Amino acid sequence: MAFTNPILAGEALNRTGIRSENYVPGASGWRIASDGAAEFDNIGVRGNLWVPSVTLDGQDLATRLNNMPKGCIAYIVGNPAVNTTTETVVMSVEADIVYGRYYEIFCTNLTTDVQTGTDTAEFKFRWTLGNPPAAVTTSSDVLALGLRQSIFQIAVLRYPFWSGATTRMRVATTLASLNGSNVRTWGPGAGAALTVLDHGVAPYLHPGQGSIGSGGGARTLKEWTITANESRTYNGDGTLRTDGFATTLVMGDWANGRGNQRAWFTFSNSDVSTKLDDLIGVPAADIVTAELKLSPFQYSSLTDDGYLSIGFHNTAGGIGGGNEPGGGIPNVYRPYVIGTGPMWLGLKPGGGVPSNFLDSMRDGYLNGFMVGNTFGGSAYCIVCEGTGGWTNYPQLHMKYWK
Repeated sequence: MAFTNPILAGEALNRTGIRSENYVPGASGWRIASDGAAEFDNIGVRGNLWVPSVTLDGQDLATRLNNMPKGCIAYIVGNPAVNTTTETVVMSVEADIVYGRYYEIFCTNLTTDVQTGTDTAEFKFRWTLGNPPAAVTTSSDVLALGLRQSIFQIAVLRYPFWSGATTRMRVATTLASLNGSNVRTWGPGAGAALTVLDHGVAPYLHPGQGSIGSGGGARTLKEWTITANESRTYNGDGTLRTDGFATTLVMGDWANGRGNQRAWFTFSNSDVSTKLDDLIGVPAADIVTAELKLSPFQYSSLTDDGYLSIGFHNTAGGIGGGNEPGGGIPNVYRPYVIGTGPMWLGLKPGGGVPSNFLDSMRDGYLNGFMVGNTFGGSAYCIVCEGTGGWTNYPQLHMKYWK
């Protein structure tokens, strides 16, 4: 006689699941549920195991593996023989670095074999960042200095750092003469080696957590967006427009008798003192995001593209006045833009963006931006929404460690 309430009907499971008598979730026994979920104590697999996702201690396996060290990501070895009486690049490498990971730059088996006197030479790490990074020169940022070298002393330079950005890095070892005499490098044996190591994701939010001695505090990730509180457009002769476009951001020579126009917008005193001024002294590497929102709505000759010319200024709390404030437009950034509506424009150095935007924020200078043009031609004539009752006011978005 057949069972009146069978567990299986062919291959179909009639019940919500089956389990062993000693099944305790997460502790003992086994269970197979009708929805496909299962729990076992030990499993042996003789063939291929196909698993689309694996979770270990609450973290998926792909993330867990990505967080682990990746070892050597850039390497160069050789027998460089460069001479200098000042400073020169010896060897360099490039590597892609990722926000939140720890790296180490390591150079060894390098010495000097020509010099006058003792302790008259020095090795340095210098770097540049960007996509692509600029060539390292003797004026690039210094990361680390080696001990002063005497002839045939082997140099060892190491510099660990936490990456505050996802970008490409070019790092170089340089040799500097400290007394003006000629010095020369030598990589004995198999030669000198310059290496970049990836040590994995930082175990804490930021390496600044913790301090040496008293008075230090943990760093935190800060983020804010501020909105322009006033905008003005000026004619080519520096006088203020007083018509319906007075608060619109008009740039370029529109052949309308107003000359090469420029627009200014600024932030409130409160936003400057509580937000922008908080950036004073923040290292450039600790700025994660820096971007400006503008909203073009008209291009010259009814085209849908052009070049925005963006600068900055230090006027705060209201532009005011019937004439354009002085100062001009320093180191203009001219991104090529297409279409209308709000768009975020990155201000971090690289890809044509000059470093002075971030530098001016970190120096406590920048209080607003200019949209202007020093070139002629319709490609540099653009109108953006301003603060005079428009929908999309200009905004500045910053994210950084401090």
